[in-house]
Amino acid sequence: MPEKPFNNILVHGMILDLGKKKMSKSIGNIISPEDIIKEYNRDFLRYYFAKTSKGEDFPFQDKELKEIQKTFIILSNTSKFINQLGKSKRSSKIEDKWIISEFNKAIKDATEEYNNFNFPEVIRILEDFLVNKLSRKYIQIIRERADETKEILEEVYLGIIKLLAPIIPFTTENIWQQLREYDLVKEESIHLTDWPKPNSKLIDKKLEENFQIALE
Repeated sequence: MPEKPFNNILVHGMILDLGKKKMSKSIGNIISPEDIIKEYNRDFLRYYFAKTSKGEDFPFQDKELKEIQKTFIILSNTSKFINQLGKSKRSSKIEDKWIISEFNKAIKDATEEYNNFNFPEVIRILEDFLVNKLSRKYIQIIRERADETKEILEEVYLGIIKLLAPIIPFTTENIWQQLREYDLVKEESIHLTDWPKPNSKLIDKKLEENFQIALE
């Protein structure tokens, strides 16, 4: 008997218009995927479906793609920020321990949600880490000593793009090839690398709670 091509298949719900009506060429309310891909790219559409669809029917909202675009810009800008840093002796200050704790927690939680096929939660976890914790908080805190944190930033950033690779394969591969040009990675493709593994010893819940209070 031939081997099954897939063990599991996940299907998103039907895409509706803003009035929550079924899209149809005869009605004239259809939005072509090719148009979305042309304006943005294929990975935007993948990210949108992963973030939005929980297996239920849902209305298509162009404004959500605008928000996704902001996340992609942050992903790209973070890479550029890291690549332009010099390298100096690695430090270990409280904010460094905090971001490493949050990073390992993100790996743990995102991996669990991937295994449960809960893609909207995967996106929530990774987006919250990338946008709120890494970009808007940690990088802002360490700007004056950024060269000291280059190793940390590289470790964290590589882990995040690996976690995002199943959802946005082309975008993460493009970033990976750029990193290869800087000799920051050796593997030929991001899709040939090992999946990140969390280090539970580096997860400090009390530190995370205290930082949350301090940053509010």
